[in-house]
Amino acid sequence: MGLKRKILDKTTSFFSGSFILKRRLDRFLWFFIYLFVLIVLFISWNLYIESRLVKIEKNSAIIKDLEINRQQRALELVSLDYNIKVEKMLQDFGSKLHAPTDQHIRVKGE
Repeated sequence: MGLKRKILDKTTSFFSGSFILKRRLDRFLWFFIYLFVLIVLFISWNLYIESRLVKIEKNSAIIKDLEINRQQRALELVSLDYNIKVEKMLQDFGSKLHAPTDQHIRVKGE
């Protein structure tokens, strides 16, 4: 019974706050408050940095998609420009060739 009583007394004194007064830890109250504030700031700063990194990763994925889209459009524009140049060269040389206007027809073999 004595051991159980000691354990019960120590836990109740710890949770009631009398543990601090018995050990004269109230002298360090400002230090404990300072440590608590530092820990809270450290945790909040880490969470802030992590959220920023998540945003950066999402934005970099979007940038990659947009870069691919831009390259595809640039390639289409280059090919259109090349087709126009070829048509103009053919007209300058007096050729009767022009871009097809009919639908494509598949030729079947026998």
